[in-house]
Amino acid sequence: MIVQFVLTLAIGIPLGIHFGPVDTFSLLATLLTGIMVAIYIVFNLSCILYYLRLQRSEFNWFLHLVVPVVGIAAFLPAWFTALGIGKAVLKFVSPLAYPISETGLVIGVWYVIGIVVLIYLYARHPARLPEMQQVFADDPVATEAGPLAGQEGA
Repeated sequence: MIVQFVLTLAIGIPLGIHFGPVDTFSLLATLLTGIMVAIYIVFNLSCILYYLRLQRSEFNWFLHLVVPVVGIAAFLPAWFTALGIGKAVLKFVSPLAYPISETGLVIGVWYVIGIVVLIYLYARHPARLPEMQQVFADDPVATEAGPLAGQEGA
């Protein structure tokens, strides 16, 4: 939580001084919107692929295909707008004003940094990638000497 606080100040204060509070808020909100909408779209796509590939017997065409496709379609205009390409892709979207129009570049750089880190981890520390399963696992992963070890009878 301290790191988040420090990063918020380190990013927000210089941008606020340079662009003013309203434009800085709009810029950061649009950046977060672009990132979160992309995550939402990927979740919808992963629902379709999960049920088609791994749970075919439970596949429901409405819940696992129609609803995610409608979700993706509903969020594409917002995502294109947040990336700054809304007017080029969709004629009914108004272009964003500067500095908010630069969010596509910032998001693109952020994604490239993420891909570079992923490639680095895959090449130099391949054991770390499967360990991420522990972060996202549904069931808690038991550790041999965790903080609750030895308290079975408590």
